[in-house]
This record gives sequence, structure tokens and C-alpha cells, in this order.
Amino acid sequence: MSFKQVAFYKMLSPVLLAEQDLENALLEKKAHKPHATQSRSMGWVSPLGQGEPMVIYLNGLLWMQVRIDQKLLPAGVIKEELAERLLEAESTQGFPVSGKQKRQMRDDITLELLPKAFVQSKWVNVVIDPKAQKLMLDVTSAAVKDSVVDLLRQTVGSLPLNHYHENKQETSATLKSWVLGQQVPDFIELQSDCTLIHPDNQQAKVRVVQHELESPLIQSHLESGMLVSQLALKYNNQIQFSLNDCLDIARIKLVDMDSEEYSDLDPKAKQMAEFSLQVPMIFELIAEFESWFTLEEETADA
Repeated sequence: MSFKQVAFYKMLSPVLLAEQDLENALLEKKAHKPHATQSRSMGWVSPLGQGEPMVIYLNGLLWMQVRIDQKLLPAGVIKEELAERLLEAESTQGFPVSGKQKRQMRDDITLELLPKAFVQSKWVNVVIDPKAQKLMLDVTSAAVKDSVVDLLRQTVGSLPLNHYHENKQETSATLKSWVLGQQVPDFIELQSDCTLIHPDNQQAKVRVVQHELESPLIQSHLESGMLVSQLALKYNNQIQFSLNDCLDIARIKLVDMDSEEYSDLDPKAKQMAEFSLQVPMIFELIAEFESWFTLEEETADA
């Protein structure tokens, strides 16, 4: 188990449930495979597998896990079946199928095929630092983040959060200043990958890979007004990562982490050892963001 990407939130109040009450609440919303007519389901599982507690308390942190089950029903399959039924219906009734009929036929086909569809599962780790009042998810997809946070709120009750996603231009400007060599924080080393965007056209991008940031090409783009939307960094010579203007962290890699070190451990002990090494370091990095960036907090709905 290794965290490759994370998004984080500031919690405005502690989780209302603790210990056995929290465990019971997670069990009430335990993961299950989608029913015959469901295309998707999500719920809680133990991070350490079947038969283990739903909440793992480790190094002062709360570790939980969500499983998202999605049925795979390719659009091409539905389209092919629909085409056959449209021909049959037009032949039978003697005139073209109406838009309403077509929509109903597509819905009927979807319901018929869902029970036969394969199920693909995705796991999302949820970690809470009660002392720092931070919530961390190992996913950066906006839709998945929203779904997981909604499930957490449904499980524990009210959970007001602050996030920083609307402060993108200020964050981009700060990253740009670093690339220009201005006010780079202590313990931060810039790497050779970045993405540049035009402030008035988010589709205008320049992706730079394995290129010196001091090069005239990159510097000229920045001098023309482009911002930095993503930047590869190394912190304290311990952790490499890529940071975007939403403060999502991706491509996380511990510099000195050797997976062979845990090869002799059983799977559960290995998971806990890797968690203990990696996650506190990520929370330390997140804490530094508060001094590096202007974080105008926006309260997410409770």
C-alpha cells in the first residue's frame, strides 16, 4: 500500500463519533456489490482486509477505506443493441421511432444488461489527523472526492470542511515565482517538470518534461504572462511529488523508501509499516503549505 496522490481538507470541527460508535457507523454503511439494477455502489471496508476493524488507529491518525464498485457497461454494446431494436420496431410499426420511444428503449436495454455487466472496484483511503484537524484522501478526481466526502458526512453526521480549490490563480502565481527563482521555501528543490497555462485561456498549455526550468524557452513563456499550474518538487530531500494549482499532490515518491525492507513482513504488517513511514510525512508537507501559500479558505457544505 502506497499513497501516490492525495487531496486534503481542513476540518472545522472534530468527527462527532469516536471509537466504537464510529466503528458501528461505518459497519452500517459497509460496501456491497451493486444490486441487479444498480450501476454503482460505494461503502466502507477495512483498510487491512476482511475481518479487521473498519477504523485503524495508527500514530495518532484514523485510517479508513472506501470501496467504489462500478458496473462496466460499454456504450458501444448499448448502441449496437439499440440499433437492432430500432430496425425491428420501425419494421413492425411502419414508421420511424420517435425520440421518446428511442430514449425508453435505451433505458430498457440498460436495465436488461446491468445484471450481466462486470463490476470494477476502486479503493480510496481516508485518513484523519485529529490533532491538526486535517482530512486526507488518496484521490484527486473531483467527482470521486465529492462522493467520498458525501459518504463520510452521511456516516458521521455534520462535517464542515474548508478547501482551497478556488484560489488557483494565487497558487499558480506562487509556483511561478518559484520557477523564476523568487522566494523558494527552505527545504524545497524544484525538479525539471512543469505545466504552464495562460491566465485567460485554461486550454492554452505548455507541458514541460525533463527540461531545465531556467531555460530561455520557459522563462520567456513566464515573462509573457503564463502561470504555472503544476510543478514537480522535492521536499526536505525526502519526498518527491507534483503539486497543482488546486494543491492536489500527485506522483508521490519517498526518496529513500525501499520496498525490499518490508518484503519479509506479512501483508498486513507491511501495509501498516508503509503507512507509518509515508502518511505522517505527507501530513508534514501539507502543514507547510499554510506558510507557503495564501490560503483563502472556502467553506464546503456540511
